[in-house]
Amino acid sequence: MKHPASNELLSYWQSAKADEDLPPLSAFQDLFPKFKGAEAVFRRVGDDIIYDRCGKSISEVAGVDLTGKSIALIFPEAIKKLQIQILLPCFEQKIGVVRQSRYLYGHRHKDAEWCLLPVRDDATGETLLLGQGATFVEADPRDHLSVGSDLLERIIAQNYLSLGRKVRLDRLSGKCWAFLDTMGTKVAIDGVEVDHTAPAILGEAAMLALRAGQPNVLAAMEVADFGRPIQRIANRYQLKMVEAGSEAMAILGADKVDVLVVAEQLGDMTGLELIERARALNQRVGFVLIVEPRDGAGDTCVQIGDATVHCLVRPLGEFALRQAIDEAATRMNGILQREALAG
Repeated sequence: MKHPASNELLSYWQSAKADEDLPPLSAFQDLFPKFKGAEAVFRRVGDDIIYDRCGKSISEVAGVDLTGKSIALIFPEAIKKLQIQILLPCFEQKIGVVRQSRYLYGHRHKDAEWCLLPVRDDATGETLLLGQGATFVEADPRDHLSVGSDLLERIIAQNYLSLGRKVRLDRLSGKCWAFLDTMGTKVAIDGVEVDHTAPAILGEAAMLALRAGQPNVLAAMEVADFGRPIQRIANRYQLKMVEAGSEAMAILGADKVDVLVVAEQLGDMTGLELIERARALNQRVGFVLIVEPRDGAGDTCVQIGDATVHCLVRPLGEFALRQAIDEAATRMNGILQREALAG
């Protein structure tokens, strides 16, 4: 787990469990204020999972009171059942789960970590899931999820917590595995990646997974530098374009960017200066630097500190650019996944 709040919740759960099969929900009443409105209790109702309790901050971001509603309400129709299916093993096997995702909040992307742990309903004895959503930056009044958007959530890692039990993921269908694989999600049990095979996924669910998994790319360069393929590049990635380094820094300071594509020379700074400033923000960003032609120059990769920079020589080829962006995004996603599963 990456967020301190998730580790704190797990420690509290372990102390509340004592020698019982599961701790009762009532044992967490005094902890709810610490969640700052980001707590949730989930109940299984047939083949659905509903919010039995939903904190105020979660409902405000969703734009609707989710209490009593399905967890799948905010997702597009084609993946509603898949989202429910991913959590069913937790109810059936009394295990926990930690999910790290990158959400699109309209004006920015934001990383969040959900830690869900099984508890016992004091009245009925049935298994509930108690948890909280923790983010890595402060809230902003403009943070709102666009319910039903196909860019709503990219699941980076889904880590099932055994809590001393044997975990079986046979409840996840081939379509569910394919959906997660297409999005680039790493699925693990207690931090160890799960080996699996999945069939090809087709239809709208496949399109949604591909869209959600698109890297968030920021390009600091003249639009003309992209040439004729600009529309294809924009369709392939979540692309923002600026021409000044200062504009790029403003976006990097407010948003989560997967890959920064930057020209060697900008109007207000060099590309290398922008890369160094981006690195100083301690974001997980991949870099592609577009350099001017020189004798003997060719496309290559260089190390700047702990960052790998893909250097492409003008004239810019569409295939080379796409390959560099994809490799940089894959590397950054791998780092995020390892961090999410650590601890």
